Amino acid sequence: MKTMTKNELWSQLQHSALVQGAMPEQHEKHSPWFVRAMLGVAGWIGALFLVGFVVTGMAMGIKEVGVYWFIGLLACGGAAVLFHLNRRGDFVSQFGLAVAIAGQILMVAGMSQWWEDSSFTAALSVVFVQQSLLFFFLPNYLHRVWAAGTATLALAFVMGRADLYALVLPLLTAALAVAWLHEFERPRQGDMIRACGYGITCTALLMSYMNPGDWLDWRTHSSVPTDLAILQVRRYMGQGLIIMVIIGAAILLLRREMVALTSGKGKAALALAIVLALASTQAPGLAPASLMLLLGFANGNRVLTGLGVVALLSYLSYYYYALHATLLEKSVLMMLTGIALLSLRFVSLRWWPTLKKEEPTHA
Repeated sequence: MKTMTKNELWSQLQHSALVQGAMPEQHEKHSPWFVRAMLGVAGWIGALFLVGFVVTGMAMGIKEVGVYWFIGLLACGGAAVLFHLNRRGDFVSQFGLAVAIAGQILMVAGMSQWWEDSSFTAALSVVFVQQSLLFFFLPNYLHRVWAAGTATLALAFVMGRADLYALVLPLLTAALAVAWLHEFERPRQGDMIRACGYGITCTALLMSYMNPGDWLDWRTHSSVPTDLAILQVRRYMGQGLIIMVIIGAAILLLRREMVALTSGKGKAALALAIVLALASTQAPGLAPASLMLLLGFANGNRVLTGLGVVALLSYLSYYYYALHATLLEKSVLMMLTGIALLSLRFVSLRWWPTLKKEEPTHA
């Protein structure tokens, strides 16, 4: 097997237009992590003092709410300039991030005084558009995670106020799967796709803990209640969508790894996906947590894999003690899911005995 040198690898990356300029120095010095952490904290402290000074001055002398929105827009523009001028400096990036978030809060505060409670859904829609635009115009990784998460969160609450809450988590799970399945297809936009994926993942994890009763308590009291038959149809649509997302993600992963669906490995993976999909119809939080674990392992993303493990354990603990179903129903569901998964493991080993032979042995 031919070993590629660093110069050859850099030339190949330049030929693919993935990098520019000369190869970085091999012994380039980097600041220790604690120095970078202190610079980041210093950036946040400086930004908070600056924003506190501006907000205090506005509260004392400015009563026009439109000025809040305008100053917030200026803060976001200033943060964009900082991000473009210096993308690697820890102090500048953290300072710009704090200023950008403060600017967005000022913009939302200004809009919240323009809209009455009956138009709160319209205000959330504006927040969704605002955060979506800032995701593209402010080139900072952490800010893009924040913008993607808040944009999808605003969109989720817009759907919740429209009594479409049964479709919120399935759609977020589908978006999560699309983002992480296409992580490597566009190398130039890799950072943007990963930031979007992490933002959607955080919102999906948050929505996993929202039960139908929580959505009904949150919706506006002035709107006309939706017919129960329509709500039931939307619930079935959400369950069908979540089944399609899990099975579809498993099929796309098998195709990406060039595993035939009719092979023993392919059949075992599909059977596992079907069991998880059926269990997710009664415990919806299983779907995003399982996909995070699966896609993180498939993409070699340890952060996503770790988040998936934590999310899965946290949701199972929450689900067992949640009050939206009886303890007997939840115990039966978890017992049947466990039996199905163990049976699938036993059957796949007998049906596909080469699995044991292919497992590496270590001294």
